[in-house]
Amino acid sequence: KFGPDSGLSCREVKINPAKFKMGHVYLSGRSRRSVPVLGVDIILGNKSWRVEGVRAPIDGPAWQNDDRWLKAFAAKAEETINDSKGKFSAEIDKKNPGSLNIYGPTGNMQKNIELKIDTTDPISPGNSVFSGTNPYAYPAIGSMSNDFHYRYPKYTSENPKEIETTTVCDGR
Repeated sequence: KFGPDSGLSCREVKINPAKFKMGHVYLSGRSRRSVPVLGVDIILGNKSWRVEGVRAPIDGPAWQNDDRWLKAFAAKAEETINDSKGKFSAEIDKKNPGSLNIYGPTGNMQKNIELKIDTTDPISPGNSVFSGTNPYAYPAIGSMSNDFHYRYPKYTSENPKEIETTTVCDGR
């Protein structure tokens, strides 16, 4: 899809992978076979994408080591960005399947990627009708921003220590 053999136009880009990590997993004290991921907005400057509807398997008793839901979130985020209108594209980082490379139209490195959790999601802990019995998970990126609040959780990516440059052929 993105390779030089794709027939799509190419450009050189600098990569700052959005390294997703576990923000929080709540299984409501029970063993679960799957977990819903809260709706999340990925924000990059004045552009944003809503990633929602993700439900993934999870090994209830050993959930701390089960990142299948995180990989499912990254895959849905990739699909959401690539299906959107505009000049951005994304692909799963081959070195880390829980991370996403987001490519902009200019080739400049994408900085200050934010994740904002949808507090209106019926299962969100920030929703005032949250009953405390629904399982959920949500990803994080980088570290909590200074304006992190339980009802308005937002994470901001950290600046990378090493910047990679690559060629992306995505037709955008």
